[in-house]
Amino acid sequence: MIVVESLYTPDILGNDGNIHKHDGKYKLHEYNEWLRKVYLIFYKYFQNCKVIKLPEFTHSSQNHIRGTHPLHYMQDTYFYFERALDVACGYSQVNTLENLFKEQSLKNRTETRAANSSMMYEIKRQMDILKNDVGMLKREYEPIYIDTLGSCVSRDIFRYSFPGRYKINACIQRNPITCLYQNKIALDYKIPEGNIKKYEKRMF
Repeated sequence: MIVVESLYTPDILGNDGNIHKHDGKYKLHEYNEWLRKVYLIFYKYFQNCKVIKLPEFTHSSQNHIRGTHPLHYMQDTYFYFERALDVACGYSQVNTLENLFKEQSLKNRTETRAANSSMMYEIKRQMDILKNDVGMLKREYEPIYIDTLGSCVSRDIFRYSFPGRYKINACIQRNPITCLYQNKIALDYKIPEGNIKKYEKRMF
């Protein structure tokens, strides 16, 4: 008697080389726990049977003839079953079921690691693009801080004509418009140069 263990795969190895999750309708962990218990009960009563174990890191395929499903494996898995059956039936004497299991599990592990590495690289690349886009948007929408020199007219142009685009940092000499053509008023103070902020300055 030969038992070919079948368990639900945790994910799908897609045609894009990335690993994808199964539809949420499949209760993968619950189904596999139930299947493992059934196998243990079966082995208890049929101790002399030969077991072909499902290799570790087995994935489902998007190209299965019957569609994508947790019990529809990659093609390499079926090649493994074929070789294992030859050993179990005595047609092949060059290997053992345990060695074939370890060999296929290692191959699956390598493919999984490569897929995960590709996914991590793509995630990092997308994050870099996103950071760059965010930086550009931030620079595009960051307000320009300005100082206005003159009357309230200059100040109000930037305050009300372009909401959010400009921010008034300081209004120097808030003279009424009737004073613009008068002699310059001597200011009794100096602007401290040591406190100049780092912003794009526009002087009017």
